Amino acid sequence: PDGRFDKIPICPSTGYNVSGTDQTNHMTFEVALQAHQSGSGDGIGIALTSEALCFNDGGKLQYLIGVDLDKVKGCSEKTKAARSICKTIDSYSEVSPSGTGIRIFALSDELVGKGQSPSGEMYNTGRFLTVTGHGPQREVVNATDQLKTLECQWWPEELSNPSNYSLSSRSQASYPDT
Repeated sequence: PDGRFDKIPICPSTGYNVSGTDQTNHMTFEVALQAHQSGSGDGIGIALTSEALCFNDGGKLQYLIGVDLDKVKGCSEKTKAARSICKTIDSYSEVSPSGTGIRIFALSDELVGKGQSPSGEMYNTGRFLTVTGHGPQREVVNATDQLKTLECQWWPEELSNPSNYSLSSRSQASYPDT
Protein backbone atom coordinates (compact mmCIF):
# COMPACT_ATOMS: atom_id res chain seq x y z
CA PRO A 1 0.00 0.00 0.00
CA ASP A 2 2.85 2.47 0.68
CA GLY A 3 4.69 1.64 -2.57
CA ARG A 4 7.47 -0.25 -0.80
CA PHE A 5 8.50 -3.77 -1.68
CA ASP A 6 8.93 -6.65 0.70
CA LYS A 7 12.59 -7.55 1.05
CA ILE A 8 12.00 -11.12 2.18
CA PRO A 9 14.01 -13.76 0.31
CA ILE A 10 11.95 -16.44 -1.42
CA CYS A 11 12.65 -19.71 -3.19
CA PRO A 12 11.91 -19.02 -6.88
CA SER A 13 10.61 -22.53 -7.52
CA THR A 14 8.18 -22.63 -4.57
CA GLY A 15 7.53 -18.97 -3.76
CA TYR A 16 8.00 -19.72 -0.06
CA ASN A 17 10.03 -17.43 2.24
CA VAL A 18 13.57 -18.59 2.96
CA SER A 19 16.52 -17.36 4.97
CA GLY A 20 18.77 -15.07 2.95
CA THR A 21 21.76 -15.99 5.09
CA ASP A 22 21.31 -19.78 4.78
CA GLN A 23 23.76 -20.75 2.04
CA THR A 24 21.58 -23.67 0.91
CA ASN A 25 19.21 -21.01 -0.50
CA HIS A 26 21.87 -19.11 -2.43
CA MET A 27 22.10 -19.09 -6.22
CA THR A 28 24.08 -17.25 -8.85
CA PHE A 29 23.05 -13.75 -9.85
CA GLU A 30 22.18 -15.05 -13.33
CA VAL A 31 19.76 -17.65 -11.91
CA ALA A 32 18.18 -15.07 -9.58
CA LEU A 33 17.80 -12.57 -12.43
CA GLN A 34 16.21 -15.18 -14.69
CA ALA A 35 13.75 -16.17 -11.93
CA HIS A 36 12.84 -12.54 -11.32
CA GLN A 37 12.39 -11.85 -15.04
CA SER A 38 10.08 -14.87 -15.16
CA GLY A 39 7.85 -13.28 -12.50
CA SER A 40 9.27 -14.68 -9.28
CA GLY A 41 9.62 -12.19 -6.42
CA ASP A 42 9.75 -8.40 -6.21
CA GLY A 43 13.47 -8.15 -6.95
CA ILE A 44 16.91 -9.56 -6.37
CA GLY A 45 19.12 -9.60 -3.30
CA ILE A 46 22.77 -10.33 -2.68
CA ALA A 47 23.82 -12.48 0.25
CA LEU A 48 27.06 -11.45 1.94
CA THR A 49 28.82 -14.56 3.22
CA SER A 50 32.46 -13.62 3.97
CA GLU A 51 33.51 -16.16 1.36
CA ALA A 52 36.10 -15.02 -1.15
CA LEU A 53 34.65 -14.25 -4.58
CA CYS A 54 37.80 -14.01 -6.66
CA PHE A 55 41.49 -13.16 -6.68
CA ASN A 56 42.96 -9.73 -7.35
CA ASP A 57 45.80 -9.20 -9.84
CA GLY A 58 48.32 -9.92 -7.08
CA GLY A 59 46.70 -13.26 -6.25
CA LYS A 60 45.04 -12.15 -3.00
CA LEU A 61 41.51 -13.27 -2.19
CA GLN A 62 38.80 -10.63 -2.54
CA TYR A 63 35.57 -10.40 -0.58
CA LEU A 64 32.29 -8.63 -1.37
CA ILE A 65 31.50 -5.79 1.02
CA GLY A 66 28.13 -4.03 1.23
CA VAL A 67 27.74 -0.44 2.41
CA ASP A 68 24.25 0.79 3.23
CA LEU A 69 23.46 4.48 3.68
CA ASP A 70 19.87 4.94 4.85
CA LYS A 71 17.58 7.97 4.66
CA VAL A 72 19.92 10.03 2.48
CA LYS A 73 17.25 11.64 0.28
CA GLY A 74 15.74 14.79 1.74
CA CYS A 75 18.60 15.54 4.14
CA SER A 76 21.27 17.78 2.65
CA GLU A 77 23.89 16.77 5.24
CA LYS A 78 23.38 13.03 4.61
CA THR A 79 23.24 13.59 0.83
CA LYS A 80 26.58 15.41 0.92
CA ALA A 81 28.15 12.67 3.07
CA ALA A 82 26.75 9.92 0.79
CA ARG A 83 28.12 11.62 -2.34
CA SER A 84 31.53 11.85 -0.70
CA ILE A 85 31.47 8.17 0.33
CA CYS A 86 30.34 7.06 -3.15
CA LYS A 87 33.06 9.14 -4.79
CA THR A 88 35.72 7.87 -2.38
CA ILE A 89 34.84 4.17 -2.72
CA ASP A 90 34.24 4.60 -6.48
CA SER A 91 32.61 1.19 -6.96
CA TYR A 92 29.11 0.05 -7.90
CA SER A 93 26.43 2.13 -6.18
CA GLU A 94 22.68 2.43 -6.54
CA VAL A 95 19.53 3.86 -5.03
CA SER A 96 18.15 1.46 -2.41
CA PRO A 97 14.67 -0.12 -2.75
CA SER A 98 13.17 2.54 -0.45
CA GLY A 99 14.26 5.23 -2.89
CA THR A 100 15.81 7.20 -0.02
CA GLY A 101 19.07 5.36 0.58
CA ILE A 102 22.24 4.31 -1.25
CA ARG A 103 23.81 0.86 -1.51
CA ILE A 104 27.44 0.39 -2.46
CA PHE A 105 29.09 -2.90 -3.29
CA ALA A 106 32.89 -3.15 -3.45
CA LEU A 107 35.61 -5.78 -3.27
CA SER A 108 38.18 -5.88 -0.50
CA ASP A 109 41.32 -7.88 0.16
CA GLU A 110 40.27 -7.89 3.83
CA LEU A 111 37.01 -8.62 5.65
CA VAL A 112 35.98 -5.12 6.70
CA GLY A 113 32.69 -3.88 8.11
CA LYS A 114 31.25 -4.20 11.58
CA GLY A 115 27.52 -3.74 10.98
CA GLN A 116 25.62 -0.64 12.00
CA SER A 117 27.18 2.66 13.00
CA PRO A 118 25.58 6.09 13.46
CA SER A 119 26.99 7.07 10.03
CA GLY A 120 25.96 4.01 8.01
CA GLU A 121 26.28 0.27 7.75
CA MET A 122 29.07 -1.91 6.36
CA TYR A 123 28.85 -5.69 6.13
CA ASN A 124 30.91 -8.60 4.88
CA THR A 125 28.71 -11.45 6.14
CA GLY A 126 25.34 -12.35 7.59
CA ARG A 127 23.34 -9.96 5.39
CA PHE A 128 20.91 -10.17 2.52
CA LEU A 129 20.91 -6.82 0.72
CA THR A 130 18.30 -6.18 -1.94
CA VAL A 131 19.36 -4.45 -5.14
CA THR A 132 17.57 -2.22 -7.62
CA GLY A 133 20.00 -1.63 -10.47
CA HIS A 134 19.07 2.09 -10.28
CA GLY A 135 22.36 3.92 -10.35
CA PRO A 136 25.33 4.76 -12.49
CA GLN A 137 26.60 1.78 -14.44
CA ARG A 138 29.85 0.91 -12.68
CA GLU A 139 31.76 -2.23 -12.01
CA VAL A 140 32.25 -3.65 -8.56
CA VAL A 141 35.91 -2.81 -7.97
CA ASN A 142 38.51 -3.34 -5.27
CA ALA A 143 38.34 -0.55 -2.70
CA THR A 144 40.21 -2.13 0.22
CA ASP A 145 42.01 1.03 1.33
CA GLN A 146 38.92 3.23 1.02
CA LEU A 147 36.75 0.75 2.95
CA LYS A 148 39.38 0.41 5.70
CA THR A 149 39.52 4.21 6.01
CA LEU A 150 35.72 4.39 6.25
CA GLU A 151 35.75 1.58 8.82
CA CYS A 152 38.24 3.55 10.96
CA GLN A 153 36.01 6.62 10.74
CA TRP A 154 32.82 4.76 11.62
CA TRP A 155 34.23 2.53 14.40
CA PRO A 156 37.34 4.27 15.81
CA GLU A 157 36.87 2.96 19.36
CA GLU A 158 36.51 -0.66 18.27
CA LEU A 159 39.68 -0.59 16.23
CA SER A 160 41.64 0.82 19.16
CA ASN A 161 40.23 -1.85 21.49
CA PRO A 162 39.84 -5.24 19.70
CA SER A 163 38.07 -6.77 22.72
CA ASN A 164 35.02 -4.59 21.92
CA TYR A 165 34.39 -6.54 18.73
CA SER A 166 33.18 -10.07 18.26
CA LEU A 167 32.11 -12.03 15.19
CA SER A 168 28.59 -12.45 16.54
CA SER A 169 28.04 -8.69 16.40
CA ARG A 170 28.03 -8.89 12.61
CA SER A 171 24.84 -10.96 12.41
CA GLN A 172 22.29 -8.42 13.51
CA ALA A 173 18.65 -8.44 12.45
CA SER A 174 17.86 -6.55 9.27
CA TYR A 175 15.80 -3.39 9.49
CA PRO A 176 14.06 -2.00 6.42
CA ASP A 177 15.43 1.34 5.31
CA THR A 178 12.74 3.99 5.25
